[in-house]
Amino acid sequence: KRLKGEWVGVAKGVCSAGSRNQTLAEFAGLLLSSNLDPRVVFELLRAWNDARCSPPLSQGEFIKTVESIASREIQKRNGSKKNGTR
Repeated sequence: KRLKGEWVGVAKGVCSAGSRNQTLAEFAGLLLSSNLDPRVVFELLRAWNDARCSPPLSQGEFIKTVESIASREIQKRNGSKKNGTR
């Protein structure tokens, strides 16, 4: 797990092949756990993928990764609502 301060470097730096999927998944989890609208998160991450990943993930791989993390976060949110904690 990354420290809070490390995310600025992730957002501004280059993400190389071999770490793109994992970094994208972690970044998606961070943003989605902050209760941002999933559509906003998707667009932010798509811009990050296009601008900072070298080479960018394919559209299919990008969507698969983000949707996987989003579905987990939605389950967490729904579980929290059922338990009365959000």
